[in-house]
Amino acid sequence: MQVAMFKSFGGLKPLDTEDEEKMKTLPKDWEGLVTLKHPRNYRFHKKYFALINLGFENQEAYNNVDHFRKIMQMKAGFYDICRTDKGIVPLPKSISFGSMEEDQFSEVYGKVLEQVADHLGLGTDDLSEEVEKKLNGFY
Repeated sequence: MQVAMFKSFGGLKPLDTEDEEKMKTLPKDWEGLVTLKHPRNYRFHKKYFALINLGFENQEAYNNVDHFRKIMQMKAGFYDICRTDKGIVPLPKSISFGSMEEDQFSEVYGKVLEQVADHLGLGTDDLSEEVEKKLNGFY
């Protein structure tokens, strides 16, 4: 995430009506701090879930797709450690749009792809090909 200081000369333009309403509340000549974030690619997010669903459909060790997703994420090293009165518990990190940017999500995807491929006994290239087919509706 990048942060930049800007002074508006009427040059910022909203992308949608919600942003337009927010900008209407700003004074004409305002100074403020703007956070620059490149929004995540929604299709890539869908690709991640196509990977998870394809992996889940082709295995028998887990009977819940959400559990499968969380286990694959944790095997990929994407988890936090929580200390409780019962001991240490690993918890998968969030992959929500607000919790990470595209480059971090890409890293998570690659590592989870490796874990799912390993779990299914496939190569990552073969699995990637199948994920693309699923994503594009060839199943």
